[in-house]
Amino acid sequence: MKNNVLKQSIFIKQLELNVFVGLYEHEKKSPQRLLIDAEVWLAPQKPESDGFSDIVCYGKLKREIELYFNKHVGTLEKIAYDLCDICLTHPSTTKVSLTLTKPDIINDVEGVGVTLVQEKN
Repeated sequence: MKNNVLKQSIFIKQLELNVFVGLYEHEKKSPQRLLIDAEVWLAPQKPESDGFSDIVCYGKLKREIELYFNKHVGTLEKIAYDLCDICLTHPSTTKVSLTLTKPDIINDVEGVGVTLVQEKN
């Protein structure tokens, strides 16, 4: 008897980066902490091999996210859309949920940010 896999995903939880993000002048001069949570859904398919050729590597995905931040970006919304596009470039990805959190920007809250869920057409 075969079991059907209905959903499969990989995730990166609480990736912490110091980045230049924000519209205010002081945000353009100093980096700030940004926490990134990404869940990437994949077309459920059993890998044919036990190597990198049949998977989406979360280490590679982490590096691609880090490389994105080689410049200042004004808004979390732009970052979210751009990072979702990066996550959806692998042929087997079908959907991504991305949450970006600025934990240090407003006193008396754990964090503020944006969540974007995007599906591949």
